[in-house]
Amino acid sequence: MKSQLTPRVLAQLANSRPLTKKEAAQYYSVSERTIDRWLLEGVLPPQAKLTIGGTIRFDPHVLETCLKPAVSECDNK
Repeated sequence: MKSQLTPRVLAQLANSRPLTKKEAAQYYSVSERTIDRWLLEGVLPPQAKLTIGGTIRFDPHVLETCLKPAVSECDNK
């Protein structure tokens, strides 16, 4: 899945709204399955994943910190 950041995703990041898995995947231009794999492999830290009322969301600040611009910057913070 290779897509550009949409205005909606950029606006959500600016407003600090939690992102859906689909939006998190769009942010990194990867598939939703890659987001799942990154969580399992520890590329994304557990605090990136939020459960709000039984719905999974992702903290945009953690996503930005962990994978901007390279995966290695997170280092299990």
